[in-house]
Amino acid sequence: MDWGRTAVRPEGLKAQVKKEMPIGFKAPIWLLLLPLIWLGLWWTGRFLMGMSPTRKRLILALRGIIATLLVLALAGARLVRMPSHVCTIFVVDASESVDANAHNIATKFIADALRHKAPDDLAGILVFGRQPIVEIAPSDLRRLPPFHAAPDRTATDIASALRLAMGLFPDGFARRIVLLSDGNETDGDSIAVAQVAKSEGIPIDVVPLSTRGVVKEVLVTDVLMPTETKRGQPFSARILVEATTDARGVLRVDRDGVFVKEESVRLTEGKNAITVTLRADEEGVHRFRFLLEAAPDADPRNNVGLGMVKVLGKPKVLLAEGDLDPSGALAKALSANGIEVVRVREGQLPARPEEWQGYEAVLLSDYPAWGMSEGQMGLVRRLVADSGVGFGMLGGEKGFLTGGYYGTEIGEVLPVDLDVRQRKIYPAATIVLILDTSGSMAAMEDGVQKVHLAAKAAMETLKMLRPMDRFGVIVSGMGADWLAPIQPARNRERIIQQIGRIYAGGGGIYCRPSLELAAKAIVTEVTQARHIIMLADTDDCDEQEGCFEIARQLRVHGVTVTTVGFGRPDGIHAPFLRQLAAIGGGNFYVARSLKDLPKLFTADVSLMTRRAIEEGAFIPKVVGDDEVLREVDWSKVPPLLGYNVTSDKPLARTLMRTEKGDPLLAVGQYGLGR
Repeated sequence: MDWGRTAVRPEGLKAQVKKEMPIGFKAPIWLLLLPLIWLGLWWTGRFLMGMSPTRKRLILALRGIIATLLVLALAGARLVRMPSHVCTIFVVDASESVDANAHNIATKFIADALRHKAPDDLAGILVFGRQPIVEIAPSDLRRLPPFHAAPDRTATDIASALRLAMGLFPDGFARRIVLLSDGNETDGDSIAVAQVAKSEGIPIDVVPLSTRGVVKEVLVTDVLMPTETKRGQPFSARILVEATTDARGVLRVDRDGVFVKEESVRLTEGKNAITVTLRADEEGVHRFRFLLEAAPDADPRNNVGLGMVKVLGKPKVLLAEGDLDPSGALAKALSANGIEVVRVREGQLPARPEEWQGYEAVLLSDYPAWGMSEGQMGLVRRLVADSGVGFGMLGGEKGFLTGGYYGTEIGEVLPVDLDVRQRKIYPAATIVLILDTSGSMAAMEDGVQKVHLAAKAAMETLKMLRPMDRFGVIVSGMGADWLAPIQPARNRERIIQQIGRIYAGGGGIYCRPSLELAAKAIVTEVTQARHIIMLADTDDCDEQEGCFEIARQLRVHGVTVTTVGFGRPDGIHAPFLRQLAAIGGGNFYVARSLKDLPKLFTADVSLMTRRAIEEGAFIPKVVGDDEVLREVDWSKVPPLLGYNVTSDKPLARTLMRTEKGDPLLAVGQYGLGR
């Protein structure tokens, strides 16, 4: 550790503001012209004839002042105001190589330093191992509290810790970093970061700590390999390894879980690079795993490296359609451009990573969020971000917000924002949820009671509403009662607390009393859009008599009713729920899992209040320059009849907009995928 000051004492951390000149220069090399200019002016002054000495001196003085000001301007002269107080960030090494005694020394050092701190100085503490964690943000810290941060101790990344510390300093303070470490760096380049800190005027003081002693360790730090290759073409992979002592071992390589190669390796103390030649004979994305078995080695768990490579061939796209297009227009257009298309319908998306091999991209065409599981959503997101698989979504009544993608992992991937609560063009809406809290809702699903999954769906629905909207929740088990009476959605915190009191009772959902209770309250609401969602067991719906008449009366008053069934899709009461939704002018859904309820509720509210779909003919406006748009004569494009409403997302590019300025075609980067 040869940067900054080393072995600093605690009392040396008092506020010491450097006394520097109040004038600074951006390019001081221009100041070298001043002696030459002044010498030239003195020489030319000898040739000023026919004037008095006073006038001659005045002319020379004015010339000198003008020339000096020009040089100062070229040198970038500026006034420099130095801060009067110091902010010190203590960066503490908490990796496995630092023993308990060294940790006690570090805490004692910081405590002593804080006692010597000037009254107006600030101090902060950052703890690091494999990653840095802010223990205490810069503040007027006087006494050292116990440490609570728990970083990954299996590695030491001093560089990341220093970078984070450099970003914590507040404005108006002189900056100083105190590094307490054993210097046993396993990741990053702290010397390079220290040089950056030096250029920014941030001194780094180092307090050396003792280590646990020499540990015989072998560590795979990185895998370097091309991201793309052609089928059957050999390529090289470099496995970077660090060893604390000389070692021997065997490197085993598998592709997509199938063993392909084994090589004997010999490691020397320090950094090593192992190069192996590989190939892939099948198109698609392949995962290579590198397992190093070495001896001596204290911890073999860190001897695994992973790499992904895309083997190019004929592009293959997965087209997922909510409702199968009988004309196959999109599939034909893709095929005409030399793309192999595989069409699937709702519920047919691949569920395992190996089933996605070979696909260049996935397109969701009017495909709903409830047509895939949470695991499938996470898998698609990781494929896009980590493997560079392309992703596209085309709208419709099962796309974007009305498709239930609000708050989902797929929503993160989209280059548009699904949060449209701030739009003022939509009238206020009143939403009432009727939740089944009968005995069947006490059953567990993936370790969570079903009734709590229903409560989560209610909360997610509330979050997407605007403050001007109104919201209420009725529970039906042993009877029907208000859990959260209808009130403004701006009371979000209060409503969430009320929903949090939900529990499963006995009996079954009481349909008619629940609808009567909801109808009595919602018909008096003055909002333009009014909608009821009833959640019920498809095998256990009590007191059905009179529900159809209530739904008809609600339709007369402009209130719509949607039913969501859970349990068996062909349950004995599923036809009743379907007919009730049809009479109520709403939708009927069957939740494969109660984890799908947030998607179903938010999608249905967006669809029934029409706040996520704009209908009416319009001509698209091209606002972005992109190669995918250049060969189209947009003056001959017929009008579109509607679109899904979304908002712009930072860092994404909008290439086409509607007449209202909403995004119509947007592209963006998500990890490695587009």
